[in-house]
Amino acid sequence: MRRTLAAAVLSAAFLAPGAQAASVLHDGIADFTTLAFSGGTPVAPGRSNAAAMFDGVANSFRTLGIGGALVAGIPLDRAIAEVTLAEFTFGNSGNHSEQATVALGVDADGDGVADGGWVDIGVLRNGQWGGLPPTTAAPGQTIATLTGAFDGNRTTFTITVSGGDYNLIRFLDGSTAAPGRDGFDIAELRLVSNDAGPDLANVIPAPGSLALLGAGLFGLGLTRRKDRGAA
Repeated sequence: MRRTLAAAVLSAAFLAPGAQAASVLHDGIADFTTLAFSGGTPVAPGRSNAAAMFDGVANSFRTLGIGGALVAGIPLDRAIAEVTLAEFTFGNSGNHSEQATVALGVDADGDGVADGGWVDIGVLRNGQWGGLPPTTAAPGQTIATLTGAFDGNRTTFTITVSGGDYNLIRFLDGSTAAPGRDGFDIAELRLVSNDAGPDLANVIPAPGSLALLGAGLFGLGLTRRKDRGAA
């Protein structure tokens, strides 16, 4: 009886609400373990500042360059849950078509490289591309959904990841090269992550759970006293 009660108390304490760590918002350079730009055509200095993606200014952005890429990574114990990205294009003339292919990856050793390669989940397009939709999901992929909405000079995208513990995301420019064009422009980037598998948050009781554990052990002590008295 005492063993059963002890097991029940411990299980309740460790499974009680609050033991699971909350989601984390990554909205600044320091929140990422990897924030690497590579390849692509040259980008003007005024469009090469990564901090522009986190300053909250609508017309301030970091450009990928034609064929360039951005890889963003978060800590190994986190998994990407949702990404919000805003693309900015001056004017609404319809002649600045820009796009980026989005892919997810797993970095198991913290070197910023996708172990096992990348999984394409779809394409993001700016609001200048005629009747084409702002997002297109990769064929056969169900691990993520992509939505986009046009609003003047900005196109806002939301990427929701529903499967896999991915801690890397890549945006690969696929814009058509032409004079005066420098690729997909990222005006804002925000990422929300959740726990990626078991960690200390799942095995260390939260304060409320500790109180429950204490109460249970107290009750267990009373039971032992009764047993001694009966003896």
